[in-house]
Amino acid sequence: MSDLPFPRSLPEFQKLFPDDAACAAYLEAAKWREGFVCGHCNTAGDPFRFEARPGVLRCRKCRKDSRLTAGTVMEGTHTPLSVWFWAAYLVSSQTPGMSAVQFQRQLGLTRYETAFQILHKLRDRLESERGFSALHELTVDGWQAVRASLGLQVRPWSKPGPKPQPVAARFAKFVNRDGPIPAHRPDLGPCHLWTGAVRKDGYGAFTVNSKTEQAHRVGFKIAEGRWPEPCALHHCDNRLCVRRSHLFEGSRPENTADMVTKGRGTARTLSDEQVSDIVRRKAAGETQTAIAADLGVSQALVSLELKRRRA
Repeated sequence: MSDLPFPRSLPEFQKLFPDDAACAAYLEAAKWREGFVCGHCNTAGDPFRFEARPGVLRCRKCRKDSRLTAGTVMEGTHTPLSVWFWAAYLVSSQTPGMSAVQFQRQLGLTRYETAFQILHKLRDRLESERGFSALHELTVDGWQAVRASLGLQVRPWSKPGPKPQPVAARFAKFVNRDGPIPAHRPDLGPCHLWTGAVRKDGYGAFTVNSKTEQAHRVGFKIAEGRWPEPCALHHCDNRLCVRRSHLFEGSRPENTADMVTKGRGTARTLSDEQVSDIVRRKAAGETQTAIAADLGVSQALVSLELKRRRA
């Protein structure tokens, strides 16, 4: 790799690798030192190149594609080559203990999972001595030269951190199984109370795949292997309970009716006259919110009554 240029500073790196095309040209030079040779028909010669796909070279004879990332840690990736080169530079020139969160912030990535995978793929490859990888040679030989040229001590690479825990294991840490026994349903046994984050509406909150879900829905998913369709309701009427035997599935109207029946709405029932008035005013163009405010009930109850009448 001594015949290939290496950046000696951050400005040199930016100048040497300004875009994906420059990164692709560098990988091509590292992979085929004497010029491109098709891996399908062994034909040497200048291949077809594509501006929109800099990581792909097409043989002029057999018309088959060769990918520059094949056999490297970048194989199969949808992340741009320039991001991978920046990542290699960061991994090799910064403190080995850099976290995936710092990595994500430095590379401007939107997803933590992408940063985590790139970081640990690079670290794993740097520690491995098996197989051929243009990027492996690039990082081990090239970026170590960068560190030496900057007068930085080359330190041993730290091993990847522990893998993320399964959802069930993370979830169990926030569950207290010694909750109260529902007075109206003692046969259910004690509630399993959520002790983690709580939403404004009083339900527990838990993050799954970067999305915040209601904790009792996650408890149902862990127990059944599927999400409740479409809602999970409580037999025990305890919003923080995540025990599967205390939960049952129901539709959104049933969920609203359950809320009203248990007194969590502003009114439990409406008279036939009030329901007829709601239907008439809705047909006249009034909003559910305005009708509910005038009657002194919740908008959810108005919506439920309208759905019942249409049914």
